[in-house]
Amino acid sequence: MKPSFHIALVLLPLSVVLGISAGCTQPKAAASHGKWLQDRIEETESIKIGMSRANLEKICRKDGGWKLRSPTTYILTSCPLIKLDVTFDGNTNVATVSKPYLGHPIWD
Repeated sequence: MKPSFHIALVLLPLSVVLGISAGCTQPKAAASHGKWLQDRIEETESIKIGMSRANLEKICRKDGGWKLRSPTTYILTSCPLIKLDVTFDGNTNVATVSKPYLGHPIWD
């Protein structure tokens, strides 16, 4: 899948939940869902190049399945439907991190 499609998968539901369209008001439940989703996005944005693997694994865990090459797919522990692809320099620090995208977790 193309990265722009992944971004659309995240932004489209976000715009619906947050009521970004003109004149849209939020019921209390939608506002709390929007806040929750914003908190998850901020979690993914806290992952920076140079971050240690140990710090990454405090907020994410490896997705299941066979991994024969880089990047490694991680899922957010607070929401396993949100995924990130991460590469490491050597085996210790984050070298690259993808934009977050949605997908079903793979359980081993």
